[in-house]
Amino acid sequence: IASPGGSIFIYGGDYSTPITIDKFLAPIRIAVNPSTPTQTAVALGGAWTLSESATFSLLGATTLRFSSTIDADVDASAESLTINGGAASAVEFRGAVGGTQPLGALTTDAGGATRIGANITTDGTQSYGDDVAMLADATLGTGVGSGDLQFHGSVSAATSGVDLTWSTSDGDIAATGAVGGGANALQSLTVTSARNVTTSSTLSVA
Repeated sequence: IASPGGSIFIYGGDYSTPITIDKFLAPIRIAVNPSTPTQTAVALGGAWTLSESATFSLLGATTLRFSSTIDADVDASAESLTINGGAASAVEFRGAVGGTQPLGALTTDAGGATRIGANITTDGTQSYGDDVAMLADATLGTGVGSGDLQFHGSVSAATSGVDLTWSTSDGDIAATGAVGGGANALQSLTVTSARNVTTSSTLSVA
């Protein structure tokens, strides 16, 4: 981790310390380790707590992997997480997001890929601008809030036998890209609640 010129960089490597984010003045940049160029993945193994909204910018062919949980601070409100990256970047959520305290919102931009291996819960909208690959069974939901689920790319399974659940309390679900296709089709797709569900491409399950 370094802060040249006041910007925060996290270089490729494994980090296991729990972290609480109290304040962000600029996006945290995820970058290839300059000392070991083969380390292109940043693995954050400790639990993260957001007391303020946070933005991560993925530079180049980097992967940001959240191996543990991400929660909002119970004493704050509406903390949002935003992930921006290029076409060669990826973000992975392997631990539950918002399982203890939902985030305000979650947004990924159109570049790269998002890989999900655990439940994600927000009060506001979840907007996935890139392709989503499911690593394991999961529920993507907006809890008791009125947020929407928005999928602007494809939604597929990274392995066989994956069950995906969508749930919004009083929000809409919209999928622009293909859902369930690819080499490993989703085993099932369940919508437990939603105001409206709209798909603009193919939808298939095994």
